[in-house]
Amino acid sequence: MANRLLWLTFYLIYPLQQLPLKPYYPALTAASLASLFSLKRGLLRLLSFYWPFVPFLTWAWLSVLWSVDPEASVKMSLKLTVYAFGALGLGAFYLRDGDAFGVVAKGVFWSALWVSTAYLFLAVKLGLLQLFTGGFSMETVGEIARLNVGFGGGRNIMASWLAFALTFALPYLYARTRSLLPVLLSLPVLTALLLTLSRTALLSLLLAPFLGALLAPPKARRAFTRALLALLAAAALLLALNPFNLGSFVALRFLSALKALRGEAEDWGTEGRLELWHYALKAFTEEPLTGTGLGTLYAGLPSIGGVNNYHNVPLQLLAQTGLVGLTLFLLWSLFLFLTAFRLKRAYPLEGSVLLVNLLTYYFKSLLMFQYVDAEVWTLVGLTGGLYARYNLSHARDAPANSPLRGPGGS
Repeated sequence: MANRLLWLTFYLIYPLQQLPLKPYYPALTAASLASLFSLKRGLLRLLSFYWPFVPFLTWAWLSVLWSVDPEASVKMSLKLTVYAFGALGLGAFYLRDGDAFGVVAKGVFWSALWVSTAYLFLAVKLGLLQLFTGGFSMETVGEIARLNVGFGGGRNIMASWLAFALTFALPYLYARTRSLLPVLLSLPVLTALLLTLSRTALLSLLLAPFLGALLAPPKARRAFTRALLALLAAAALLLALNPFNLGSFVALRFLSALKALRGEAEDWGTEGRLELWHYALKAFTEEPLTGTGLGTLYAGLPSIGGVNNYHNVPLQLLAQTGLVGLTLFLLWSLFLFLTAFRLKRAYPLEGSVLLVNLLTYYFKSLLMFQYVDAEVWTLVGLTGGLYARYNLSHARDAPANSPLRGPGGS
């Protein structure tokens, strides 16, 4: 019970990233230590899952030696280590508690629900009440979209967390309960997500059900896709009814990106990323093998808008850790995908949810993120725990009635 409360606490407070003291770091460390200390069997098998990540993490720490900003490299390497340790603890929790997947799904879902409620409250306070006085406008929607609730990384990171709740937590909870309640409770999350106008998060939400239909085995496909398709139908209906001109504004957001790529319009979200990627490639050409150091930026880059990352994980690692670092990262990522793909045969629901969300995260990582996010390390931790659970269940000394034969939801 204590472990469950610690992990629930971590996911509930994870969005509180604007406080001077980051409460989610000590919560993650406490939950991880508690899980590891309470694990009686399977630690070596769990640790064997992480060997492909160790070379990349080692190279990240070594980059401090040649970094153009050693302090930034130490800070980012430490974040990477803390989240990797958290994933190890989450895997241990999964080995110890057969319902750990459900605990995490509930924590992520409730977290997104309170964030959405806070966001909608601010949206009403800022402008939706103008609807009843006839003063609502596209400009008001734009002001609402720029709101940020708790996430230090801004509204795009918040929107990604909301999308994660809809692509990870919702399918699992719906499949386990066979109830429409999770779908109904997702409507505020979906509404808040649409109001953020985050193109990356909306595309990931659109991508998930198609990946589920394509990759999930028959046993899990219907359960996995039905909830997401129902949610997408609700989103399509909401946009078709076009309240507050929201559908028009969402369409314009995507249209402005296409026009910016053709040089026909200004769109900072698109043009800013193109400029950041240009500087990432410049950094790579100057230090192609070693990079400039994890967490660093090309000289003078913060002056173009106060950014602190390249908004593209592969390009970020290419610039910061060079060809060596990127190669080690890609090898780790390939191992991660292949492991999740193999596990979905033995654990159809859990494995499919993990694989689809790994793909959607890596898709979003082409446009944002720094790989120090609870989203990806949740997926890594659960994949590692499932990997160790599978190996233990197939060990010669595992009794036929072992609880390690698989979680109840599979």
